[in-house]
Amino acid sequence: MVASPADLPPGFPQWNEQDVEYKDGRDPLGLDTISVDQILPRILPGWVANTRRTRYLSFYLFLLQEFHERGLGTSQTELGNFIRHTEFEFALGVLRHEAGNHCGRGAVGVAGFNRAWGAVTSGAPATPRTAAIPSSASGGYGQFGYRGVLVELGLIALSGEQVNGSTLSYDRLISDRARAIASRYRSDVASTTWYRDYLGGDHDLPIGIMDEVVDAGCLCLLPQHTAERDALLTAITTPGGEHPTEASRSARRKHAMTVVLSAIAQNPRAATELGELRRTIWSLGTAKPDGRVTVFEDWAALIAKEYYAALVGVAWHHLNTIGQTGPHDGWAQPALFDAVRLSASGKLSCLGATIHGADSLTSATYALTVATEEMHPEDVIQEVRKDGRIAASLAGMMVLAQRLAAYDGPPWSETLGLGTRAQSSVARTLRRLREEDHRPFCDVAARLTDELVLRPHEALATAKLGWYNPPMHSFRFRHERGRVYFFRDRDISDRGVGAPRFSALQTMTRDLGLWRDADGGGQVTADGAHMLQGLVA
Repeated sequence: MVASPADLPPGFPQWNEQDVEYKDGRDPLGLDTISVDQILPRILPGWVANTRRTRYLSFYLFLLQEFHERGLGTSQTELGNFIRHTEFEFALGVLRHEAGNHCGRGAVGVAGFNRAWGAVTSGAPATPRTAAIPSSASGGYGQFGYRGVLVELGLIALSGEQVNGSTLSYDRLISDRARAIASRYRSDVASTTWYRDYLGGDHDLPIGIMDEVVDAGCLCLLPQHTAERDALLTAITTPGGEHPTEASRSARRKHAMTVVLSAIAQNPRAATELGELRRTIWSLGTAKPDGRVTVFEDWAALIAKEYYAALVGVAWHHLNTIGQTGPHDGWAQPALFDAVRLSASGKLSCLGATIHGADSLTSATYALTVATEEMHPEDVIQEVRKDGRIAASLAGMMVLAQRLAAYDGPPWSETLGLGTRAQSSVARTLRRLREEDHRPFCDVAARLTDELVLRPHEALATAKLGWYNPPMHSFRFRHERGRVYFFRDRDISDRGVGAPRFSALQTMTRDLGLWRDADGGGQVTADGAHMLQGLVA
C-alpha cells in the first residue's frame, strides 16, 4: 500500500512503506567519505574513529584466547555472542571504577555503556547476562573497529581465512605477539571470582564481583602494567612481519602518535580540546624548518580539508534554511538561486571585512586578507560557523585559498586533490575561486551553493536508493518536475569541523601512558618524550 500523504510534507517521495527506510544519513554531502576512505588510510592505516581505548586490544585478544582454550563454541556466531555478553560484564566494572581516570560515570569509549549504566544504577545486586550492543553481531569488537585493528596489526586471522592449511570457523590469535598480550591480561584477572566462576556462563552475574576485575584489568590502568603496555606499543608501532608494507604502515601509525604528542608538548590544551589540537597541528605543519617537508604536513593538509568541509557545511545549513522558507509546492530553481544571490548581496560584514555583493572577488579578497591577517584558520572557521550565512562560507573559502596558496607540493597536493564523482576536491574548488576573480561575489556564492551543496546531495541521496536493501531515503531536498522541494522534517544541522581519528589518537596515546592529565590540559610523560626523540622528519 502506498504511504498516505497526510503526514508527509509536499514533495516527499511516497514509496511503499515496506520498501524504503527513511534516514537522515551522516554524510549528506560526501565530504566525510573523502577523509575516511581516501586520506586516513594513507596517514593512519588500520585505525578507526571509534577505536578509542587501547586496552580493549588486550581485552579482546584475551577473550579470543579464552573462547578457544575453554572450548566455548565452534562458530563465529557463538564467538560473537560470547564477546557481546562479556563486554557487558566488563562494562559493569568499568562504570563502577570511580577511582580510575576516565572510567566510572565519565568513561569514554566503553562498549555497552548505556546498558551497563542502567544495570549499575538500578540498585539490584545482580543482573541477567545480556549483550552489550544487541544490534551488532560481534558487539564493540566489530562495531568499534577493534577487530579490524587487530587484523591490521597482524595479531588475529578472521573466520573463513586459511591458516596452516585449515579454514578458520571463528577468529583466532595467530602470532606470538598476540598470545603474549592475551596471556599478560589473563594473568591480571586470573585470580578473580569472575574469571574462575562466571566467565562464559549464563546465570545471573553479581555486579559487585566485577570490581575485583577492574582493580587490575580496567581500561585506565594500562600504564601501570608496563609489560602489557610495551607489548601493545610494539605491536602498534613496529612491523610484525617482513613485508615492506608492514614497516611503512607501522611507521605511519607511530608518526600519527608523535604528531599528537608534539602538539600536546607545545600546547597542553591540545590534549583535551580538539580545536586546540587542530590549531597546533596546523601551526606545526605550516612551519618548514630549512624548507624540509615534515611529518606534520600530512595532518595539517587533512585539517585544511576539514576546515573546507566545515565551510561547505555552513552553506549547506543556510541553503536548507532558505529552502524551507519557500513555497510549499517547491522552488523554481532560478528563484532559489536568486534567493541565494540575494542573501549574499548588498553591504555585507564578513570576518571583520566589509564586502559588497556586487564587488568582484578580487576586491573582496583584498578586504578579507587585510581583516583576517592575524587570524588563525581555526578562528576563521569558528567565526564563519557563528555567522552561519552562505556569504560567510564563501568569505572563509577565499581566506583559506589565500592561506593554502603557498602549499602546493606534496603532501598538500595529494590530500587536497582528492574528491569523488559527486563532490569536488578542495584544490579544484579553490582553484576556480582564483580563476573567477572578476566575477561578482554574490554570483559566485550562488554557483558554489549549486556545485558544492545542491548537486552533490542529490547525487548521493539518489545513489543510496540503490546501495541499501531496503532503499534508504536520505533526501533533504530533491528536484521534481523542474522544482526543488525541501523537506521540513529532516535534519539540516551544521556538523561543524570534523575531527577524524583525533579523539581516538588523544585517548590512545593517553592510555599508553605517553601523556597524562595536568592543569590546563595534558603533559607529555617521560615515555612520550622518548618517543618524540625518535621522530623522523
